[in-house]
Amino acid sequence: MTSDWIRRAFLENWGLKTISFFIAVLLWLFVVGEKQSDVHMSLPLVLDNLPKSMIVTSNVPNEVSVRVTGPRTIIATMKPSQYRVSLDLQGIKPGTSSYELLASRFGFPRGVRVSDISPSVVTIVADSAGVKELPVKPRLKGLPADGYEVSRIEVVPETVNVIGPEKALKLVRELPTEVIDITGADGGITREVEPLFPGPSFKFEKRTPITLKITLAKIKAQREFIGLPIMKPPEGWSVSPSTVTVRLTGEVEVISQITAKDITVGLSWPLPAGRGGEVVPVKVLLPAGAELVDVLPESVFVKPTN
Repeated sequence: MTSDWIRRAFLENWGLKTISFFIAVLLWLFVVGEKQSDVHMSLPLVLDNLPKSMIVTSNVPNEVSVRVTGPRTIIATMKPSQYRVSLDLQGIKPGTSSYELLASRFGFPRGVRVSDISPSVVTIVADSAGVKELPVKPRLKGLPADGYEVSRIEVVPETVNVIGPEKALKLVRELPTEVIDITGADGGITREVEPLFPGPSFKFEKRTPITLKITLAKIKAQREFIGLPIMKPPEGWSVSPSTVTVRLTGEVEVISQITAKDITVGLSWPLPAGRGGEVVPVKVLLPAGAELVDVLPESVFVKPTN
């Protein structure tokens, strides 16, 4: 019975089996004899499963350089976009960890051999993640147009929450913005600005747009007028002292043209009849465009002369 089985295995359908045998031999010869190809590929390095309580503080390469060898027909179909190198960081602890990049990580087709990996080991330094509220510090450069100055800077929001390495974050006091050039500006500036984090390991706890509003105004100056006379009181009254010092402010081109004759200093008249001496506030009337800073003295003593 055994001999019959052997005879049937080799002799039945011997023509079909012979053809199959020759096809298999030809395929084997094609694969073995096919010209080999050698190619260099740059594959993205991806960090997976990093715990939310941890943060990577070291510089990690974005790509891994790989040299592969294999049959030309297979190599020709391989595209770098089809592959990536993944490191599983689940369970990583504070400190330094090293990960060896083995050929089995790449998932290349059968028949393809990895001849070189650079870097072959990736070292990662991690730290516990911390959160801190930091004030936003705007940065400006340049000078506005002649006759203008920055009168107000508004930042929205004024503070943001930043995530970073716990130890390093304790040393950070503020979050500066990118530099805004105000050279030659003569009007308001409103712009969304980017923050300048202390390092690549820092980021927003929640992405927050930062808007910077810069208000420019014409430069103001101050002038002081000493010994301005108070308007002559009604007959029968005396004022002491009879002169005051007035300090005013305004745009340079406005107040530079003001003279003492343009300023009126007076009191509230009439006073109630039959009363004795009174301390009365001084009133100052200024030309348009000028603002009163102060008047000294603010009040004077008024009394009847009879």
